[in-house]
Amino acid sequence: MLIRSSIEATIGWDFGPDSICEDAHLALVFSSRYKGRSDWFSGRSYGASPSNMRDFLKQRERWSWGLVGLAFNKTLPRHSRALLMYSVTTWVIGPFQHVAVVLAAGALMGDINTSPVSPWILPLWAITMGYAVWMYWEGLKINASVSANGRRLWWEPPVVLLLMPFFAIWEACGSFKGLLRYLRGTENQFVVIAKPA
Repeated sequence: MLIRSSIEATIGWDFGPDSICEDAHLALVFSSRYKGRSDWFSGRSYGASPSNMRDFLKQRERWSWGLVGLAFNKTLPRHSRALLMYSVTTWVIGPFQHVAVVLAAGALMGDINTSPVSPWILPLWAITMGYAVWMYWEGLKINASVSANGRRLWWEPPVVLLLMPFFAIWEACGSFKGLLRYLRGTENQFVVIAKPA
């Protein structure tokens, strides 16, 4: 994100103790004050990922917790909150959409056919699933390109594809935990996690 320092100074970063996703908060305030004044530019930002699975879960929990809080923040425009609510809802109910949960529910109900009620949903499902696979595939390619040897090992792509259901449930659990923390009214905490240098 690039922003003019004068605009950044006008908006500021201190949104109070209830805001733990200050970057998203700043973006929502900016978009409401400066309508049509933002743009997209093609570029990449290389950051450090969480150093372990526990920290990854904590990071996703904080993101979800903060974004749910923004979706219910009445100081922000209603239309921005509605779009955010839609996106966050699909994220936080992730555990209930996981293939293992759907298959288990079908088995418990005595019906192993978990196909959609209408075949018209299948193309949308295929596009969504294809996009998820592409994101992991591209992520692996980009990570490998900036690593020491600059290339993927032969076994990494198939392992990433095989582990996608595990990655999906792990991320979904983090986002669902964030929703629960928001609903419980837990005091906001900006969780700092260790990242490799």
